[in-house]
Amino acid sequence: MHRHRFTIAILLLALLAPIVNSHPAYPSLADSTTLTWTHLSTTAGHLPLPSGSSFQAASLILDVDNDGVNDFVIASQGEGGSVVWYQRHAVGWTRHIIDDTPLFIEAGGAFYDIDGDGDLDIVLGGDWRSNEVWWWENPYPTYGSEVRWTRRLVKNSGGTKHHDQLFGDFRDTGKADLVFWNQRARTLYLAEIPADPRTTEPWPLFPIFTWEEPPDLEGLAQADIDGDGKMDIVGGGRWFKHEGSTTFRSEVIDDAQRFTRAAAGQLIPGGRPEVVFGAGDTTGPLKWYEWDGQAWVGHDLLGFDIRRGHSLDIVDFDGDGHLDIFAAEMRLGGSNSNSKMWIFFGDGQGNFQRTEVATGFDNHESKVGDLDGDGDLDILGKPWNYETPRLDIWINSAGDCASGFGPWQRHVIDAEKPWRSLFIAAADLDGDGAKDVVTGGWWYKNPGAPGEIWMRQIIGDPLNNMALVDDFDGDGSIDILGTEGKGNAANAIFSWAHNDGAGNFTIRNNIAPADGTFLQGVTRLQHGASDDIVLSWHDTSNGLQALTIPADPANTIWSWRLLTPISGGEEISAGDIDRDGHPDLLLGTQWLRNDGSVPPVWQPFTLYETTAEADRNRLVDMNNDGRVDAVIGYEGPSRSALLAWYEQPEEPTAPWIEHRIATLIGPQSLDAADLDSDGDWDIVVGEHNLNDPATARLLAYENLDGRGGAWRQHLVHIGDEHHDGAVVVDIDNDGDLDILSIGWEHSQVLLYENLGDDCGEDTPPATLTSEPTPPATPTSEPTPPATATPEPPPPSCVEEGLQALYTFTEGAGATVHDVSGVGEPLSLVIQDEDHVSWIPSGGLLVHAPTLIASSGPALKLIDASQSTHAFTLNAWIKPLDAQQTGPATIVTVSQGFEQRNFTLTQVLPQYAARIRTTGTGTSGSLSLTADADTATTLTHIIYTHEANGNRKLFVDGEEVANDWLAGDFTNWDASHRLALSNEVAGGHPWLGEFHQVALYNCAFSTADVAQQFEDAPPHQPGNGGPLTPAQTLYLPLITHSSEDEE
Repeated sequence: MHRHRFTIAILLLALLAPIVNSHPAYPSLADSTTLTWTHLSTTAGHLPLPSGSSFQAASLILDVDNDGVNDFVIASQGEGGSVVWYQRHAVGWTRHIIDDTPLFIEAGGAFYDIDGDGDLDIVLGGDWRSNEVWWWENPYPTYGSEVRWTRRLVKNSGGTKHHDQLFGDFRDTGKADLVFWNQRARTLYLAEIPADPRTTEPWPLFPIFTWEEPPDLEGLAQADIDGDGKMDIVGGGRWFKHEGSTTFRSEVIDDAQRFTRAAAGQLIPGGRPEVVFGAGDTTGPLKWYEWDGQAWVGHDLLGFDIRRGHSLDIVDFDGDGHLDIFAAEMRLGGSNSNSKMWIFFGDGQGNFQRTEVATGFDNHESKVGDLDGDGDLDILGKPWNYETPRLDIWINSAGDCASGFGPWQRHVIDAEKPWRSLFIAAADLDGDGAKDVVTGGWWYKNPGAPGEIWMRQIIGDPLNNMALVDDFDGDGSIDILGTEGKGNAANAIFSWAHNDGAGNFTIRNNIAPADGTFLQGVTRLQHGASDDIVLSWHDTSNGLQALTIPADPANTIWSWRLLTPISGGEEISAGDIDRDGHPDLLLGTQWLRNDGSVPPVWQPFTLYETTAEADRNRLVDMNNDGRVDAVIGYEGPSRSALLAWYEQPEEPTAPWIEHRIATLIGPQSLDAADLDSDGDWDIVVGEHNLNDPATARLLAYENLDGRGGAWRQHLVHIGDEHHDGAVVVDIDNDGDLDILSIGWEHSQVLLYENLGDDCGEDTPPATLTSEPTPPATPTSEPTPPATATPEPPPPSCVEEGLQALYTFTEGAGATVHDVSGVGEPLSLVIQDEDHVSWIPSGGLLVHAPTLIASSGPALKLIDASQSTHAFTLNAWIKPLDAQQTGPATIVTVSQGFEQRNFTLTQVLPQYAARIRTTGTGTSGSLSLTADADTATTLTHIIYTHEANGNRKLFVDGEEVANDWLAGDFTNWDASHRLALSNEVAGGHPWLGEFHQVALYNCAFSTADVAQQFEDAPPHQPGNGGPLTPAQTLYLPLITHSSEDEE
């Protein structure tokens, strides 16, 4: 799944009068009906799930952490983190638990600085099962996976159900009170905030309105209805005027609108504010009301009834100075499949133009607010119980108007280059003033317009893989350096192509052989009298090497030497990091200081400690402080990896400060440039997603504050896998920057043309895709057929990630051997031999409670999993009983039931998995439970946990459960042991057969799962069946009851 960028579908229903002109800084109102939105969803992995609950009650948008950007709160009923908040970062959100106590929370909620300490606290009320209202104290500035907010009572007596709360200074005292409905008490209460709310609970309560007959009243808003300078309360078809002390007078607007949502605002300037009521939990009209001087006059916005329109607000979406109306319908239990989310754009004269933002979503307490800090209004979509747990967000692009960030048009320069290339570059090779493209063994003449045919030209045999383009002989023409190898075939023999200035090349082979496999990084390093080309090979054991360009490059041998044995095996960048006048080298999270001697001594320093492997990098002054910083895209083919920049401190040898930008799928194509010409560095990155290239993205990150502290993500294109591409260059000389790219598995050379300012009236919508440019078949000389065979795909998780393997083929004894061949064997010891039976055809039957465990910590598994933050359990088992309880522990890495890294259990007829991350407690996550009943047949169980937090449970090759879990494995306990058939501390026995258990430090793909299911254990082909007569010979006569377990 990926981010979906779309334009609002317009229902051209101008409800009343023509539309007036709007504020020039935004699209006109007529144009506002084509506001562009970016849809994010938990279903696509764009943000984590709020909890495991299927009933999501409340949402709030507020700045929790006082950073000036809104965060949001989601409250759910029941287990799994009843109240959570989402902390906004430069890109994306991190989920934090506020309260993990199961609570019966009702719709509504409010926020205010209750304790006067400078941060916002929150209030929520109980539903029909609770007579309580609570407030939570914001622990600012202390947040983290183990931090919970302190919950205190506002109310804990009387009637139940508290649908809607509101803070405001309704008594003109200079401080706020809390107002809330108590539906089962049929009362509207005012709660006075105590002088010391931390020690006073419950709060003083004052009934300000009661009613006798149904229906209930709900919905709360505030506005100065009568213009006396004091805020009034609006809700339940009424408004409430303060008359002194705690006395309020009720004024009916429309008594038929009691059980509704409410909003109030100055839809028409002058006079009383207007009020909107809409049926929230029923079917009924959506109407706005204006005061004509004598009475309230209602106007139907739709002409038909809204169905459970539980989301309502009055805001200015398009920035034209006129308030608009937001309304959205529910899909209670999956009903109302045509549910709508609307914006009614107002003209300030009582006329509204209706548009649809989305259809088919469940909107219960969906809210409007600036969620990305760009100054315009976005939509937080929260369902109640349809397809839950789930969240959807619509990011408004009205504030995203940024020259230099598209829209983009994709062009295929070459649809089928003969072999894989490792790098791509652009330079004017033929002196015509237009930059040409170089990759592999070819260069492509710029046709003058990106959409024209690019002629593939052979550079010249044996230069088959371009490594660097530069003017090596100082004649003013760009030359080409490359290896003789094709693709990633091991080859360290270099040639260089001398350019006569017109794009005609003479191949010269006067370069000493180097020592390496295939190149990962190349840079030119000119220091003192030396002019070197530094080489970084895929194999780090080759160190960093240098080819020295002689004074006479054409006639003198280019010498080779080992520069330093230190290498990161990936990209290298040259720059004066320590500001001493000598060029240094950036290897990723390590840099080499050039001491200025001849030859220089290279001293290594680690700028940031991490187990992750840096891949691409750039040296730029990101925060404009005069010191170069490092931008790094980490290695992660087909898996999540970090894009971040590292701020250089005043002392460059000290640790650098990490600034995370985004977590992407393999950000292994990277460049930095000033895309919007505002004087700061922006970033372009391409995803290396081999498993699902159709969802691979090319993204541009806009540096919003000029210091790398805030970023806006722009989508360039979806559908191309990238590897060592995403090179920024003005290819068409139009003054803006375009992007060149290549991939690993596809054979295309790609150009993404920047069409310019995306704010103009006539600019086509973003993310255009042109028809592929036909491959250039004419060449300056015949192009030989490709002789290189396709390279095999990278090794899969199954091949590379195995850490421990148990096949249960020993046939006798008290030891289950680790036969993985990886590291020191992690063998398991059977505690009670007479409680197990070895199956002659293969397998181990556990017929009575026992423990099968490692004698010491499972260090190799724990260390390996912590290095990748990914994990897979692959097991073939056969339960003895389909109704085992306890829960019955099948496989675990733990020291007891409350202290675990990972556990797979059987709970009655279902399988469940728990795993520990920095986002959970020490007992691990909420169980991921299989939506499939356990059977007493041979069963294939796979649990996968990706580094990005996605986790899945498969039974017999079918995905039966999935969700998202925040955090990583940094907090895994290295003292935990690996055990089968019971918890390490006992008390949770599982009975049945083990036929295979394998553990990996990576996450299986869906294809891996399918293949492993087909490849059943050799001693149990197929899916097995009930215990055979031969196997029952090894089953002692036992009586098994629930009393045997906890």
